[in-house]
Order: sequence, then C-alpha cells, then structure tokens
Amino acid sequence: GTLYEEVSSASYSENDISNSLKNGILFLEDPVDHTWTPHYFVLTSNKIYYSEETSHYQTADEEEDDEECNNNEQHCAERWFHGKLGGGRDGRQVAEKLLQEYCEGGAKDGTFLVRESETFVGDYTLSFWRSGRVQHCRINSRQESGSTRFYLTDNLVFDSLYRLICHYRDTPLRCNEFEMRLGNPVPQPNAHESREWYHSSLTRVQAEHMLMRVPRDGAFLVRKRSEHNSYAISFRAEGKIKHCRIQQEGRLFMLGSSAEFESLMDLVSYYEKHPLYRKMKCATPSTRTPWTRWAPRSLTTGRCTRSAPLISTWRPTRCPQLG
Repeated sequence: GTLYEEVSSASYSENDISNSLKNGILFLEDPVDHTWTPHYFVLTSNKIYYSEETSHYQTADEEEDDEECNNNEQHCAERWFHGKLGGGRDGRQVAEKLLQEYCEGGAKDGTFLVRESETFVGDYTLSFWRSGRVQHCRINSRQESGSTRFYLTDNLVFDSLYRLICHYRDTPLRCNEFEMRLGNPVPQPNAHESREWYHSSLTRVQAEHMLMRVPRDGAFLVRKRSEHNSYAISFRAEGKIKHCRIQQEGRLFMLGSSAEFESLMDLVSYYEKHPLYRKMKCATPSTRTPWTRWAPRSLTTGRCTRSAPLISTWRPTRCPQLG
C-alpha cells in the first residue's frame, strides 16, 4: 500500500487501463531543482500508477508554440539586454551613462547594449559606442503570420531579437556614415541581485546551513561579504561545504589570482559549464525557500519515501582563497 506505484507488467497490465477512472500525462515537480517532468498516469479507484519520464508527448503544434515562445524570450538571458532602463523613464540617459562609464577604460567602437524603447512600446533600442560618443538606433518590429519579426532595415528581417543581435555581431552594420560590427556588450549593472543564487545579507554560517539542506554536490550560492567590494561563492562538493572569495576590482570580479569576470553573472555562468572545484560544476542554486526532498523510488517496490534530513558536523577549514 503506497499511493504511488510505478507501472509494470507485474502490477498493472494494458488491459486494465479500460477499468481506469482517468489516464494521461501528468507532470511531477522535482523538489530539488524545481523542474517539471511528464509521466503517464493511470488513476484507479484506490491508486495512481505512473510510468517513467515521458519525453515525446508534445504534438507538433505544441512544439511550434514552445519554439516561438523561446525565440521571443531568448534575449532576456543575454548580458547585453538591459530591459527597461531607468524604470522605463530616462532610459536614453541611463544607457548613455552606462556606455560612457564602461568605455572610459578604452573600450572599442561597437560596444553596445539593448534596451526596451520608451517611445515605441514593444520595440527596442540599440545603443552603441562609436568615435567617442553614444549613438542610438531603433530596432523595429512587425507582425508576420502571427509572429513578431525584428529588423533595422526593411530588407533584412529576423524572427527574434536574439538572432538580430547575433547577426550584427558577425556581420557589419552598414549605414551612410559608417560600417561597424557590434562588439562587446555592456553588462547589466547589479543584475545578479535578482538571481535566486544571490544573497545580499547572509553570513558564512547561514550559508553552510542552507547548503546542508541540499544533499547534492553542485549546490551553490553567492553572498555579499562584510568587506568592501567582496563576495563569496559557497558550494557543496564531495559532501562538504566550501567557500571561495570573490574580490571586485574596478569593473572586474576576481576569483583567485587568475580568473577574471566582468560580472557575477558571467562568473556563475562560466562555472555552470566548467568545474569550479575538481569535477564539481555549479548546478543547483540554494535559496531561502524551504523545501523537502523525496528519495528515488525503490527499485523493488516502487515506493516513495521521505529522505532523512541531512545532518553534518563538518566545519570547513580555511585555505588560500577560501573565505
């Protein structure tokens, strides 16, 4: 008697589906990384049976809808996209200030950012550095067959803002006065503050307690330290909690003596793809939100059981660059 049991030929045959009260696709949430995965469910009068993950459940129309949605949102994760600068007011002036401050160190022509247009709702503005000053260019949009298309010139249209910017980073933007390829983007100021892995007021001990609740290597968080321009990335590796100091020097964030990043966003993004400590990559952001974890089903009974709380008396030792 458990409520959930995995579908198998021994416990439930195909012929029994006709006796079910309801069957179909139902999503289960992973309480650790909060992703939703589809499973085939069969509901009887006293039990729910379900299969392993079902990956190919979408119809062609649903897949096309998802692709369109992804195209429209793909730019949101890019460091060059700044959304509504100035809270939707004075965005032009804020963009100019960001570019001027960023380019004071000798940045090349083509340094740029993209922001939502204040004048033309639904459109965007490309702001870039050229010949020692900031220039602005409207990114137009129009509807074609129910989808939004983006363009700078009528004869070259793109199905997403992301692809438009990618194109002009590879191919020069040609105007009457100049020809220029988009170069390095201006990173979003303090964009890390809205990320779930960032904690502005968290002590070392509090960070350790949070990470102990996530029984998985790769759990991590970034926290502000009490010292000026100092942060720390705290993470779980090989069953232990470790800390590494991040020092901000000017516009660069230094991890150790050699790793340099232009933002905390870049730092985390890099270590999500590359090992931070031995073979460990940053995989699971640790948040303040309470959660409970369900252990994997037993291979013999298919039973779901609540895992015991993670208890550890380990205290991290101090070593170079760890703080």
